[in-house]
Amino acid sequence: MQLTPRFTLLAALAVSAIAQSTSSSCPGPEVFKTMITRRKDTIMDYVLAAPFPASDIPKWLASLTPTGQWPTADINYRSGCGVGTAWAASGHWRRILTMTAAYHGGLRTASGAVDTAAEQYLGNTQLRAAIDLAMQWWFDNDFEEIGCLAGGGGSDCPCETPGLWSPNHFAGVYFIPTQVGQACLLLDNPADESLPRLSDSQHEQCLRMLLRAYGTMNHDYAWKTGGETVLLAKIGIDTGLLNSNNTMLKDAYGRIHNNLLPPTDPRADGFHADGALGQRGGALYTGTYGSDYINVLVATEVLTPGTPYLAPQAVIDSASNLFEGSSWMIYENQDTGVVNWDPSTLGRSIVYPVSDNRLNARIQMNSTAVADLGRAWNAGPILKFADSMGGNTGSINIGDVSGAKVFHVKDYIVHRTDNYVSTLKMFSSRTLNSECANGQNPLGFHLSDGLRYTFVSGSEYTDMMHAWDWNLLPGITTDYGRTPLTCATSSYFSAESFVGGLSDGSSAIGVMRYTNPMTGGLKFQKAWFFLEGGREHVMVGDVWANSTAPVYSVLDQKRRAGGVVVNGVDVAAQSSWDAGGSRSESTSSLWHDNIGYFFSSANEADLVVKVGERPGNWTAIGTSKQPPSSVNLFAAYLEHKASQDGSYQPISYTTFPAISADAFAERLETDNPSSILELSNTAQITAIYDLESATVYAVFWVSDAGEVSFAGPGGSTFKLSASAPVAVIFDTMLGDVVVSDPSRGLDNFEVVVEGNSEMVNGKKTLAFKMPLERGTPATRNLYSMA
Repeated sequence: MQLTPRFTLLAALAVSAIAQSTSSSCPGPEVFKTMITRRKDTIMDYVLAAPFPASDIPKWLASLTPTGQWPTADINYRSGCGVGTAWAASGHWRRILTMTAAYHGGLRTASGAVDTAAEQYLGNTQLRAAIDLAMQWWFDNDFEEIGCLAGGGGSDCPCETPGLWSPNHFAGVYFIPTQVGQACLLLDNPADESLPRLSDSQHEQCLRMLLRAYGTMNHDYAWKTGGETVLLAKIGIDTGLLNSNNTMLKDAYGRIHNNLLPPTDPRADGFHADGALGQRGGALYTGTYGSDYINVLVATEVLTPGTPYLAPQAVIDSASNLFEGSSWMIYENQDTGVVNWDPSTLGRSIVYPVSDNRLNARIQMNSTAVADLGRAWNAGPILKFADSMGGNTGSINIGDVSGAKVFHVKDYIVHRTDNYVSTLKMFSSRTLNSECANGQNPLGFHLSDGLRYTFVSGSEYTDMMHAWDWNLLPGITTDYGRTPLTCATSSYFSAESFVGGLSDGSSAIGVMRYTNPMTGGLKFQKAWFFLEGGREHVMVGDVWANSTAPVYSVLDQKRRAGGVVVNGVDVAAQSSWDAGGSRSESTSSLWHDNIGYFFSSANEADLVVKVGERPGNWTAIGTSKQPPSSVNLFAAYLEHKASQDGSYQPISYTTFPAISADAFAERLETDNPSSILELSNTAQITAIYDLESATVYAVFWVSDAGEVSFAGPGGSTFKLSASAPVAVIFDTMLGDVVVSDPSRGLDNFEVVVEGNSEMVNGKKTLAFKMPLERGTPATRNLYSMA
């Protein structure tokens, strides 16, 4: 549905009329004044974060034309159907906002100190004249057809329609109005009351653009969900403050607060109960849309203490959950001291170099402002997140968040220790594997195929995606090159529901039953065991493929850093990428860049190692204008041996993150370097026994899969079985049995433990009723049973 000019006018009149008719119940002018004062502080934070520094103001003043626009060599004002996804003309308003902030006064530097260079422009009449001229030029050239707001290029706004508009709704609905609202608020509320405010005409034009954007809130555009809803609500708040409109403020804050309550549909956009943000119909996007979402909360909710718009406690608790979830998704780059999002949380935005200053360059939040929100809400998780944002702590594990967390809605797992952070991204029938839009991420089909990043220094995957072999992503199992990588065929939901995980807090299991959603030509079952003691074990089984493409399980693909040691010998010189790399049979170990890999003798897979300079072009994967460059990369993978009837041999290996070459070599001298016993890797059961913790980790892939037997401590023996497809962690020392249903479809099931130990003599049956929040764990203690 498109807006009509009549609708926009009526909406504006209705809001104004309602506000006037309820003036007796409106907050007093002091409330609006207080909120505006607080809002101006957050506007200054926004200006500081933008790549439009106040130091450029002299240049802008000198180049502004008498008509109120800048030379086209500086800003490309091309509008309409021919513009790209990033509308260059929007830079006009970014300049206006920075100039307005300097005119108003209060700009700060990155350190928080007053920007003394910008202070010279406080109340400057020449600057104000330039601001007025630039604003009026845009107002005079603004589009008239309301269809150009969100449907440019369609029947309601043909390509030849005059005016300044972009076919990308984000520009007209969000980006431009965001700049307009902030600039107009600053101009209408000068710090020095002797300075002029907005003229009546300017005030009217500002409100026209803001109300036009906010009017889309009541229309069912597919894009108006999750993070985009709160961006629009922020525009409504600025509109309400500019017009002292209680009704609009109540409406906008109400929409933010309702949006903070987690949805029940796993494909729905918004922050979910697991603390992860879904956007674009099921994709994990905490690091991009979620980051914007958090910045909106910081910019708007800090205005509300002592006002009628303060969020209720249930909303505060839900928001605290998203900050707690976000704290698991960040790490500190040890080489730069910068805090970054895990690339798996960035969606299609991973395709930019750091120099483009996108959200893959840093988390782009103001820790002081986040702390202000935490104090305003008295919310501990938010204050803790603020403390973790500064960087330069010397720890990869920023925020000291340790253990393992399963994001059960978004099929995402994080394992954190003092010296490494490991993440796993899967997808299921509930979640989207990838997304390509606006020319970004056309090769990203495999980004959720069990993609596993391992961060030790934090620089492993920085500025190298343009040189990646996108068929060989870290941690995935793939029939190499069989799936065409194109933008049009990059996004799928899986046909499989048995995907997810289980955590007992300190360790975790990740499970994924996989069928290639495009070709149907590759199937496998894969389990990841994230263990204490610096170990992660991977098992791939029940592998089937119907083509001649080789089947690989990738260990990693990242920046190369030093030697590559296979079975104690550095093979880097023999592993040239251009020459096809090196191939090793009967491999027992691999070490590179402080990560060791141990392969059991049962593996029948060859190890292939590739190192070397790889050319890359950023324009091939996104819209960055940075020039091509090459990156020295390392890749290693196991090639599955073909069996019969399309089946392939299973493989397994143990990863030791953050281990030196010497420490790894010492470990390899022990009888069992991994301290793990593999109990089963079949189509029915995947299971291991961890000797260090005396804990069994098991995945039962089918109902009545049978049982797994193992020897426990002190000569005890056990048999473990389950009545349904589930994941189980059984601590034989404490007796805790933790279970989850990755498919999220079970109401109840049974786990049976049979043993001859002091605590379990005979057979015990544990009946589990699953939590209402599907996918979360349930725990019972075997030894406390009568």
